[in-house]
Amino acid sequence: MEFIAKEQLPDGGFFSLASFDPNDFSNAKKCPAVFSTALILQNLNELGESLATGKTSPTPLRMGIVKNIKDKAAEFLLNQKSENWTFNYWARDAKEAKEMPYPEDMDDTSCALSALYKYDKKIIGGNVLGKFVLTLAALEETEGGPYRTWLVGADANKIWRELDLAVNSNIAYFLSLVGVELENLNSFIEEKISKGDISSPYYKSPYPIAYFISRFYKGSEKEVLADFILKKRNNDGYWENPLNTALAVLALINLGKLESASLRESDSIKSAIEYIIKSQNSSGGWATYPFYTGIKNFYAGSSALTASYCVLALAKYFKESEVSEKVEIMEKDSEEEKFIGKIKRELYEKINQLPQDAAIEADGIIKKILKTDKKHPILTLPYLFRKSWGDKGAIISDETVSELGIANFLGWAAYSIYDDFLDKEGNEKLLPLANIFLRELTIIFSGTSPNPSLVRRGDGNWPLSVRGAQAGSLSFLNFFKKTMSKLDAANIWEIKNCRTNVNDKKFLIPEKLPDFGDYRKLAEKSMGHALGPAAIMFALGCNEEDEEFKNLLSFFRHYIIARQLNDDAHDWLDDLKKGQINSAGVKVLEKYREAAEGFDPDWADLEKIFWYEVAEDICNKVLEHVDLARKTLARVAIIEKPGIMEKLLEPAEASAKKAINERAETIKFLRAFR
Repeated sequence: MEFIAKEQLPDGGFFSLASFDPNDFSNAKKCPAVFSTALILQNLNELGESLATGKTSPTPLRMGIVKNIKDKAAEFLLNQKSENWTFNYWARDAKEAKEMPYPEDMDDTSCALSALYKYDKKIIGGNVLGKFVLTLAALEETEGGPYRTWLVGADANKIWRELDLAVNSNIAYFLSLVGVELENLNSFIEEKISKGDISSPYYKSPYPIAYFISRFYKGSEKEVLADFILKKRNNDGYWENPLNTALAVLALINLGKLESASLRESDSIKSAIEYIIKSQNSSGGWATYPFYTGIKNFYAGSSALTASYCVLALAKYFKESEVSEKVEIMEKDSEEEKFIGKIKRELYEKINQLPQDAAIEADGIIKKILKTDKKHPILTLPYLFRKSWGDKGAIISDETVSELGIANFLGWAAYSIYDDFLDKEGNEKLLPLANIFLRELTIIFSGTSPNPSLVRRGDGNWPLSVRGAQAGSLSFLNFFKKTMSKLDAANIWEIKNCRTNVNDKKFLIPEKLPDFGDYRKLAEKSMGHALGPAAIMFALGCNEEDEEFKNLLSFFRHYIIARQLNDDAHDWLDDLKKGQINSAGVKVLEKYREAAEGFDPDWADLEKIFWYEVAEDICNKVLEHVDLARKTLARVAIIEKPGIMEKLLEPAEASAKKAINERAETIKFLRAFR
């Protein structure tokens, strides 16, 4: 990273080297260019400020260097924008801008805006998005894409009016960052992929283009694009040079090739990674290789640009390969990390007792959930609950907390599989596994409370008396059965009331819309999340009539409602397109029905209704339930450190507040876009 810092110019930009020989940049001309700076900032944004490759922790010095490079590059780009937020290839004050002027173009504009958006979303507000949309409208070949590259008049020469795959891919990537997908634009790109036409007059090789596409494309031609890249690998296991190799590796990672069960592709990538590492020179960088070409037939690139892609490829490879291989339990210094490691080991021990085929499938499910569960609120929820008790938590044994954490994890995994089937997206080979998970958690919950071997006695000041083992066990089992019955009943209600038909991409509004009422059904569907803490309370003598227990359940009820409302607010449109009506989607349909009679609403109309009339109300409901969760948690006297459990509320709360703050900007964007 020090190498890239040394290459940065005082104004924050980076030189691009221009050579008429793609294999020799020794006598290349140095040109201050917007494009290379935008690409380098994009790459550093993907790296973050950690430079985390493998298991090596970054030093504060390196973290500071990355931030400094990014800050200066962003400042440079902001100084290069026009009043309409378009960008030119040349820096505004470069002599080349006068000697060899180019029109403004959508490649530089899209890449610069993407880099600035990932650097700081607040820079790209609704007014900027509106101007971008107006620029696109002036360049569209058909409504919704594809788009021409250069901002020129209708009478311009044909060379300035072509439809380029790389440029349109960069446009699509920026739109994906702000939540917009255009069907015509995707169709244009998909057709190119299906024909194997990964080419552009502005790029010497297909690898930059394949990488650009891989950043946003999720369609049916992903495998075709990945195979295209893999077939171009040479017999030594890499792609031509370090730059193209880094781009190919990044594209394959983005296309999900390191997540395959067999790891066939990832093993083949290892030789490419070794090649990138060996190619690093003594100064800490890499040589210059051609990344793109110019109108005047010159080849352009820079050592800083090569380095930024190589470093990004290494960082992403080591990060992805860690989650692709067997999850490695790392013993860390903190008590919490050690306990997390303990629970993971015990979870794997339990899974390894399954038949081989089941164990292999279970391993994939575990890794998938652990990958998304970065803060461990699923596996370690009972542990966090005990920790919130302060010193009094010592009465609850590690064995109890570990077993209940595993049960919570198994329940989450089982119902994730079941939910896919309820949404008609299930994988048949995982269904037996869900049944195994559910059976295992039932066995755990049937034997946890109360059990003298699992509960440490207090010092006489313990506020809850430990009652008879038989009575306590039966009481919890009754609560367990009721909770699971309500969960299944909530799923039945959802299937019966929250489904409709979608034909030919048109949505049919059902005559009777679902009534979510006070949203209790949202909580009941996921109330199994509270079983671990509930089992602990029962083990120590509580029952369903105790006020503390009622308040604890109330906390979980409001927490789950807040979380589900937040999820529904993000997923309502995707769910509707699949014929599923969630708690946010039903509000949109109600508003639509009030305003217009008939069926087959336009998706754009529904999206506008959401942002204009529904989003703020849903976000306020999220915040309302977060507040109620905090208040009921405060009434659970046994909890001495409520902040530990309140952390569960933070993601939904932050998301709702952010949505409210950004709503005005989103509406500005929609007004311009629609």
